[in-house]
Order: sequence, then structure tokens, then C-alpha cells
Amino acid sequence: MELFIEHGAWYTELYFLLKVLSALIAGGAIGWERESAGKEAGIRTFGFICAGACCYSVISLLVAADSASRIIANVVVGIGFIAGGVIYRAHGVDNVSHGLTTASSLWVTATIGIMIGIEMYILAVGVTILTLLTLHLPSSKLWIYLSKKHLN
Repeated sequence: MELFIEHGAWYTELYFLLKVLSALIAGGAIGWERESAGKEAGIRTFGFICAGACCYSVISLLVAADSASRIIANVVVGIGFIAGGVIYRAHGVDNVSHGLTTASSLWVTATIGIMIGIEMYILAVGVTILTLLTLHLPSSKLWIYLSKKHLN
């Protein structure tokens, strides 16, 4: 297996490490919002998922260009498996599902890590901001006014 980067190029690996750090920070920001909302998955979980997805993206681009899509597709499958484990159904009167927002935000966080890994920085920052805003929306007065969930 031949890598596409120059062997021993420490500055290249440092650049990749900065990508992973950026992903860890972006995922941690989303995790901070989930943690402050009292959810189980928090800063470390979201940070690790985003950083891990970034690592797999970087590796996929370095190893072989034709395998990049396969590796990224497997990240999506793996995150789907983890996110599925977050969702649970409360048996009782309402038979309500819980964890859907956390599961879907885990999925988006992995996508942000992939975007950072393949150098789509503006999109990654934009999606991070949109995700944070969307997660924070239910605590706003506008949401309470527009949503019918608070009536239940």
C-alpha cells in the first residue's frame, strides 16, 4: 500500500492533526449543547465522533482515491449503528420514542468530521452553526410560540 503523501513529511501530518483538532472542537461544540440540555451523549461523545469521522476521511484520501467513497460510506453505516443505539422507546401510556434528536445530531456531527477531513471547511463551519442553532431553537420564545408540542 502506497500513501499519496511524502514519507516522513511531519508538516503534512501536523496539518492533518490540525484538521482532527478542528473536528474535535466542532463536534465538542455540538456535544456541549446536548450536554447542557441534559442528554447522555455530550462533549466527548460528539467530539470523538466528529474527530473519528475526520480521521477516516483523511485516511481514505491518503490510502487510495478509489477507496475514499467506500471508507466514508462505512463511516455513515457505523454512525447509523451507534445512533440507532441511542434511540429507545419508552413503554407506557404514550409509547414515545426518545433520543431521535441526539441520534440525528450524531449523524450530522459525523458528516461535519467528514467535511473537515476532505477540506470542505466553509460547509463544515456552516453546518456546525446551523446544527447548533437548530438544537437551541426549542428553548427560544419563537419556538414556544410556533410549536404545538408545548401544549401536550
